[in-house]
Amino acid sequence: MESDLSDLSSTEIRAQISRLTEELKRREAEEKRDFFAQIVERAEELNISSDEVLRVLKGTGGRRKTAGVPMYKNPDNPEETWTGRGRKPGWLISRLEAGTSLEDMKI
Repeated sequence: MESDLSDLSSTEIRAQISRLTEELKRREAEEKRDFFAQIVERAEELNISSDEVLRVLKGTGGRRKTAGVPMYKNPDNPEETWTGRGRKPGWLISRLEAGTSLEDMKI
């Protein structure tokens, strides 16, 4: 489909661009439909549910995030704990500022 663009007017070039853009959109949509049809067909062959496919596509892979295991506890209130990940809780910051070492609060 090579043509000498120098022979075309700007109006003709815009018209070709418009036609090509529409054709590209149509082909991409068709390729997506074919791709998804192949996924569905293969999943059915392997007896894989759509939920399993979605979990993998979303990146969870079937694993659920679990709460971390507490590593530190508040000596004044043992129900207040911290895993050592994320922001330090207020009670921990207060204790550290008061001079308590992190090691002293380790579970």
